[in-house]
Amino acid sequence: MEKPHAINAYQLNQLTADPAVKRLLVTIENGIQACQQHNQPKLIKVILLLHNSIDKTIWPEFAEQSTKFYSQLLGLAEQSNYSACQKLLVKLHNGWQQTHSSKKV
Repeated sequence: MEKPHAINAYQLNQLTADPAVKRLLVTIENGIQACQQHNQPKLIKVILLLHNSIDKTIWPEFAEQSTKFYSQLLGLAEQSNYSACQKLLVKLHNGWQQTHSSKKV
């Protein structure tokens, strides 16, 4: 039986093939979709993937704040509070999308 939060090799290869911000946006979109579908295992998997993608050596302060954010998000997901999770993920997505768009200009 597969572990409920396991990330398979195909998903990891698929994510590493795209540019970093695009991977991040797609991952967040998957989390938003999981909220809409009330799919707790997928939502938790996305949150753990986002948390594990943080590079704590480059910007420790950002990593610390992100860890707190993902811990809060994980708590909401474990309580099946999909509405609150979705709101936070949409804000996160919009923020990264704006950052990514402003760098292209």
